[in-house]
Amino acid sequence: MTNEPDDRKITPLGLHLKARQRLEALFERHERGELSHEGFRARVQTLASEFGHAPVLDALIQRLESSPDGGRGICMTAMTALSGHKVVEYLRNQLAEQKGLSIESKTALLAALREMGESIGPEEFGQYLTPADATRGNLKALEGLFRSSFRQSMRDVRQARDAVEAE
Repeated sequence: MTNEPDDRKITPLGLHLKARQRLEALFERHERGELSHEGFRARVQTLASEFGHAPVLDALIQRLESSPDGGRGICMTAMTALSGHKVVEYLRNQLAEQKGLSIESKTALLAALREMGESIGPEEFGQYLTPADATRGNLKALEGLFRSSFRQSMRDVRQARDAVEAE
């Protein structure tokens, strides 16, 4: 047996799998009440510093896709813990590239971006829609999103300090 260090590198796939496993363990601990909301967010940030934001965000998007409506909130909480220019850019790219995402996941990702301080309006949401998204069942979800976007825009205008900021 030698005492030489193990110089093998983890492949990108291995990195993604390991990040997903660790993230799933955090979700389980949070669901059992072993981690507070703040503790959960802090551990997600630690995972992102250890693995990079891409593997963690990919795992969160996969979980978001497989979660029922009630489980999406904690995924969004985890995403917003990773705010920053690179995270916002990565999420926008994922929205643009992954046309296979459900409308619920697209809506959740856009809501997370809004929580990160991004201005998201109905016109931008339309960029991420496909003809398959325009089903009767999805129209109600879209209507709610547009209504809340309009309300948020009006709130932003009311809170503006001057005309330039309102513009």
